[in-house]
Amino acid sequence: MSTMFPHFASSATCFELGNAVDWAIELPQFNRYYPELHFIPNDLLLIIESRLFGSHISSIKTFSETEKYLDSCFALDNSYTIHLLIRLLEQSEQCDKPDDLRTIIIHWLLAAIQKDHEA
Repeated sequence: MSTMFPHFASSATCFELGNAVDWAIELPQFNRYYPELHFIPNDLLLIIESRLFGSHISSIKTFSETEKYLDSCFALDNSYTIHLLIRLLEQSEQCDKPDDLRTIIIHWLLAAIQKDHEA
């Protein structure tokens, strides 16, 4: 990304591209926790972040919009998106209750795998 936009820091470029994608497909934007929260233990920040991400996904009205949002997250940072989704699945499994969010994530993962095999 830095070669495309040499005058921007990599994190700023990713943030702006994420905002542009959210705006272009008219989805609410997910904001990670801010660096000012450095005094909170990292393990707790990761839990908070994945729960915020999960609540953001749940707030999207239709599955097709959710699919577009997760596709855009994956395109911007695939390993981080998968990491967040895995943490969400682990947290929902610890609650021992069926969850719409878990269904959405698993459905998106299966659709992504199928698209990858077709490509």
